[in-house]
Amino acid sequence: MAERRARIRARTQRALIDSAHSLAKFRSHAAIDSRPDPRPWGTIREPWQAADLRPVIPAIEAAAGWRPPLPEDAPRFFWRTRPRGHFKTGEIALLMCGLLAFSPRRVRCVSAATDRDQAREVGTSMEAMRVLNPWFSSRVEVNKYDAYGPGGTLEILSSDVGGSSGKTPDISVFDELTYWKDKSLADMLLAAAVKRPGAVVLIITNAGILGTWQHELKRKCQADPMWDVRETPPGVRPATWMDERTVASLRAKMTTGHARRVFDNVWTDAADDPLFPADLIAACSRPRSQLLWPDATKPPIGPRNLLLGYDVGKVDRAALWVIERTGPRQYAARVQEAYSGVTLANQESRVRSIIKACRHRLVAGHIDKGSIGFQLAETLQREFHGIIQGVACGSTWQGRTALAVHLAAREGRLLLPGLETGEPDPMLVADFGQVEQVGDRKDGTPEVSTLRTDAGHADRLWGLALAIDADSTPSRPQAGGASVGPYIPSAGVTSPRTRLRRF
Repeated sequence: MAERRARIRARTQRALIDSAHSLAKFRSHAAIDSRPDPRPWGTIREPWQAADLRPVIPAIEAAAGWRPPLPEDAPRFFWRTRPRGHFKTGEIALLMCGLLAFSPRRVRCVSAATDRDQAREVGTSMEAMRVLNPWFSSRVEVNKYDAYGPGGTLEILSSDVGGSSGKTPDISVFDELTYWKDKSLADMLLAAAVKRPGAVVLIITNAGILGTWQHELKRKCQADPMWDVRETPPGVRPATWMDERTVASLRAKMTTGHARRVFDNVWTDAADDPLFPADLIAACSRPRSQLLWPDATKPPIGPRNLLLGYDVGKVDRAALWVIERTGPRQYAARVQEAYSGVTLANQESRVRSIIKACRHRLVAGHIDKGSIGFQLAETLQREFHGIIQGVACGSTWQGRTALAVHLAAREGRLLLPGLETGEPDPMLVADFGQVEQVGDRKDGTPEVSTLRTDAGHADRLWGLALAIDADSTPSRPQAGGASVGPYIPSAGVTSPRTRLRRF
């Protein structure tokens, strides 16, 4: 036991001495939360990891006083694009722990992320490293949005919160830049770095969408000799710890384009991967007479498995859906109505009559609770308490539910009313096509934008999204429906009957 304690003391002493002389040596000694057991980063780092930051470490060490200033033509600004799961936030935490604990010169550091939740991940990762490394834990204090040590300070910022002007950090790290909605914080930190001698900037992120401000910034960085830009080759995941089964499972919950960006490290054009292409709607379409009830106020007898969605409209079209849950997360349209130029009072009367008629089978219903439909939603929610619920359809909700409709269609879990020939309804194709993906969110949901045209404002889509969103929990399969199999993208709209089982 005494011999073991002596070995631990010797290792601790060696780590402290080495770290005082070099950030690179600190990184080699620091234990990280690896699997199956925590181990020093230097013993498990992979060649690509060492190569990726090889030019970055000298620049940071020069800014922190570990070494003399670098030559004027040496890069101080760095861009690294890595796939998901490749130690991006962990890399930031490792760098910051070393700087705060051992930097010879007190440095001001900033770590910036897309929002406060993502920003907190840096502090959480730093705290985990403190727990794993008692030999330096007393030298670093980590709070939610800042951290301190004898080597300097760290401020953790988010791009969605203002009030960050006037900062002049020595070292700035941008975490997951492609998820940032606003560029003002990035502009401010980059401008500050240019003005401050020896300042270092590190951007470490996933690939993103072509044509965005992030892509334009990357192009400018690639053309600037002061920047060192390196990207993991498209389709390559160099980290040996990545489990392909887990990757496949996560990909299935994303749009195809988002999965290519975060796992294959490919910058893609959002127009090449629309959320609702015409052939996707075609794959879900069946003759109207096979799906829709002849009279919405006279539903057939059946199990309690109906869901309702109602997108209220006054200037735009209003849209009402009743869908049948035919299996776990499987849906078939039974009522689809659209109201244009109809007063809110008349809309309310019609929706109320359908809810009453379906009440014995209705599991839940969601109604748009925006400014126009607020009072209507409140009235119906009180009248049908426990069944009808008003929902605020903000941008986050739209991204989440648009993805839910997309996945239901792509995986063959959704049946939509088409023409009697079985071809897709052109109005549904146009309506669904008004929703475009304009960005990614960290949680995997898309950032969407809805076009406003003479055909409406994607009202039918949002009515359907409300109905599917009302299905808050999976249920056991019910009689009366079948899965239609996964959607296979085609070059154009073809009859779904040639490749899908008939409903």
